[in-house]
Amino acid sequence: MLREVFRLLKLLDGGAISPTPLRDFGKTGDLTDCGKIVVIVDGEPEHRIVVRSVEGRFEVSEVVAVEDRTEDLPYLLAGVRLGRITDPVRRSDAQRKLFRVRRMLGRD
Repeated sequence: MLREVFRLLKLLDGGAISPTPLRDFGKTGDLTDCGKIVVIVDGEPEHRIVVRSVEGRFEVSEVVAVEDRTEDLPYLLAGVRLGRITDPVRRSDAQRKLFRVRRMLGRD
């Protein structure tokens, strides 16, 4: 996995690949100045490299997180590390809405 991460970062640094832009979500905070690179290695869970744009350019010096994609961990870590969110375990918007509806119906 580590070898593939470094290979992809070298490609990024050389301008051979571009990260996929991220968005602003309540769960992870505003990561619109960040992008993701998918890391796939046989027999391993998919990982994500989260990088931040510096003056419109993604640079290896701005890698924010490299983690297993499970449960949005790389995005949550990026949000916390960049100071975009303070509560990385808060429920998603859908879960909060469902909780409110159940509470209104007396089914909580």
